[in-house]
Amino acid sequence: MNARSVATAGTLLTLFLLVSDMRAGERPAAAPPLAEFLERHCADCHQGDTAEGGVRLDTYHEAADVSGDPETWERVSRMLRGRQMPPEDAEQPSAEDRQAVVTWLDEQLRRIDCDGPVRPGRVTVRRLNRAEYTNTIRDLLGIEYQASEGFPADDVGYGFDNIGDVLTLPPLLMEKYLDAASEIADRAVVTDPLEAVARRAWAADELRGGSGGADARYLASSGEIHVSREFADAGQYVVRIRAYGDQAGDEPARMELRLDGRGIKTFDVAAVAGEPAEYEAKLAIDAGTHRIAAAFINDYYNPQAASPNQRDRNLAVQQIEVLGPLDITPDKYPGSHRRIFAAAEGQPPSSPEAARKILERLASHAYRRPAAADEIERLVRLWRAATAGGESFESG
Repeated sequence: MNARSVATAGTLLTLFLLVSDMRAGERPAAAPPLAEFLERHCADCHQGDTAEGGVRLDTYHEAADVSGDPETWERVSRMLRGRQMPPEDAEQPSAEDRQAVVTWLDEQLRRIDCDGPVRPGRVTVRRLNRAEYTNTIRDLLGIEYQASEGFPADDVGYGFDNIGDVLTLPPLLMEKYLDAASEIADRAVVTDPLEAVARRAWAADELRGGSGGADARYLASSGEIHVSREFADAGQYVVRIRAYGDQAGDEPARMELRLDGRGIKTFDVAAVAGEPAEYEAKLAIDAGTHRIAAAFINDYYNPQAASPNQRDRNLAVQQIEVLGPLDITPDKYPGSHRRIFAAAEGQPPSSPEAARKILERLASHAYRRPAAADEIERLVRLWRAATAGGESFESG
């Protein structure tokens, strides 16, 4: 027997002596010398870092190791009972010795030792499946985000898609998580008041006046392209017009924004087909129905021009958009925003105390337990870093 076998035999013999030293009053089970059995039939393959199947039987040094590592010894018992080990080309134990070892191992594994170390088992770190993610975002922030539309399908095991040991976290899903977090945050929190105002846009097929085209309404000489809208509230509004011109002559196409026929602002439309631009103005509008129009005011036509591209100037309008009223108050912000920032009521506005209150409530709901003080402080540090870099209180 070489030195390695001697050392292994010594370890296994120690194990046998320890597990055989039963508590007072307990009847030891009849079994062959376990150390000899393991040395003869198991040690060649199940020792060291290269142990077959990752099962090492030379690392157990205490009696508690048998009941303390039931997975390994249950596996040993199954392999012996099923005659899968030792392998066919190895020396086989007698049927009596095999059965005696299996019986003894089963008895040790059934024994409950309440004085031993607490071993609750392995806890799987699990993630939410797509349905759980959707429900969590809705309950946490009030945002309807359909994870099934953006995330890859969940892994399924035994007919279920919420088993922690089955659900994986591939790089693609992690990228989707990051994209979703950014989108959800943008939707949940108003960082620019202009984002919260009502918007109404009219595409080319909804515009009136001029002549129709595939993507725009055209004015060849003069006239207006217009829409009518009922304004429920008086206030400041922004009107945006996406347009371009067929350029000719010594100046660009010129467009006038009109409200109920009254000129508000004039724009030089230097944009061309394929590269339209947006032209906007802020104006006060009273409650009621109003007509908003884009008028072409500098027609040009010269059929004798040397270049065909310099013979006719026209105006094309692709879209008219109205935003407002602009003087929206926080109580008109989306419900998700109001829910998040309600936690800061009673705190100085935009203060660290307000940020801490908001983050404490949000984190406790997200973690599904009270957030610890150090966890909240880490989040507050992120907020401080963002605001120190120029971000607003809400953006941070």
